This record gives sequence, structure tokens and C-alpha cells, in this order.
Amino acid sequence: APTAAWTAEGGTITPSDPGYTDLVATPRKLASLQTISNELIADSNPDVVSLLEMQVARALALKFDLGVFEGSGTAPEIRGLKNVVGITLDATLAAAPTNLDVFAAAIATLETNNASATAIVMHPRTWGTLSMIKEGTTANNKPLLQESAGSGGQAVERFIYGVPVYLSSQLAINEGTAESSAYVYDASQVVAVFRQDTRIELDRSRLFNTDQSELRAIMRADLVVPNPLAVVRISKFIV
Repeated sequence: APTAAWTAEGGTITPSDPGYTDLVATPRKLASLQTISNELIADSNPDVVSLLEMQVARALALKFDLGVFEGSGTAPEIRGLKNVVGITLDATLAAAPTNLDVFAAAIATLETNNASATAIVMHPRTWGTLSMIKEGTTANNKPLLQESAGSGGQAVERFIYGVPVYLSSQLAINEGTAESSAYVYDASQVVAVFRQDTRIELDRSRLFNTDQSELRAIMRADLVVPNPLAVVRISKFIV
């Protein structure tokens, strides 16, 4: 990175030329293929093709989500955050969390690395555990994450220390025995590269002799992390 130095009036400014490196994304293909009888297409209500288009689009989105966080990097699978070299493994919890300290520590780690926490991602089960943590005393049943001073009927917004929380059911829940990871990161340093967005096509010709059609969905994408120090993984949440 460029550097700066105090310089006397009229003095020569010392140049500091940064070094840049290309990051190469290698978009990998996600695909799904469904065979449908033409009778079903003609007779279905609601329209089976529309239903399948929605379902395969969701299937591709979930599979990409899985790749973004858990991908091994072994072709044809993309490399997910868990396997990116250089991210910070901030903590391995020895017990179910009773407070939010581990997130405060992760945010501080990012700040130390001159990054800002703009996203927290966890499994819905982990969020459920955090949502049940109560404020300090046993006599107080108010959830810690509840802003309002009202009853348990008040909504709990998905924020931790002002950072938005996103949930993904694709995060592993079998780290160790039945644990899961959470990620705290600067979203500007986690880049989804879409070479080809989801394309869904219906072909009625190839299976002409069996009077069937095929629905194909394809997406080509990759994940690159320009600055791995802008990602913190909190591993093995016991819930």
C-alpha cells in the first residue's frame, strides 16, 4: 500500500509506489436439468414450468451460497471463505455463547486490520441461540438482542453492534460434532464475480420421440477476496 511521511516545507516528497497484483476469478458452472412430460406442461395448474423455474433458481442460489462459505476450491467447486488463505480465525468457542463478546472481538480485529465490519453471516440456528440470550440477571427474561423495553412480543432486528446480520442455511452445522461458524467481514472485500447470471431455458426438441421437454438452468460465478484480513471467521458455535 502507499505510505505517507512528514515532509518539510519545500522539501522533496518521497515517492511510495504501491505494488498491485491481478486477482484472477475463474467462474465455475452451476447447473440443473429437469425432464418434464409435455402432458404435465399442458395440463398443470398452476403452470409447472413457472414453478420449476422458481425452484431451480432457488436451488442454484442456495448452491452458490454454499460455495461462497464452504467451497473447497477443488474444481469444479469454487473456493469459499472458510478455505481462503489469510482470513482470521478469531475464536473457537468452548461452550454455547452467553454474550456477544466474540462479535465485539471480531469487529475489533477488523478495525485493527484497517477494515470495517459491514456484514455478519451465520446459520439460522446460531441466530436462534443468540436470540435466546437474556440480559444480565436471572430475574430478567428480556432478550439481549431486543432493542425495545417492551415485552418479548417486540421484534428483534438482525443487527449486532450495528452490523447487519444475514442468515444462510447453507453454513455447515457439523464442525466438530454439531457446531457452526459465523463470519464477520468487510463486504467490499468479498467479491462475487458473475460471468453469467442465472439463465433458465426450456427445450422441447431433444426428447421429441418421448414427447418430453427439458428445463435447464445455468449460472457461472466465482468468489474472490482481495484482502483476506478483512474477513474474520468465528468457528464452532456450540448451540
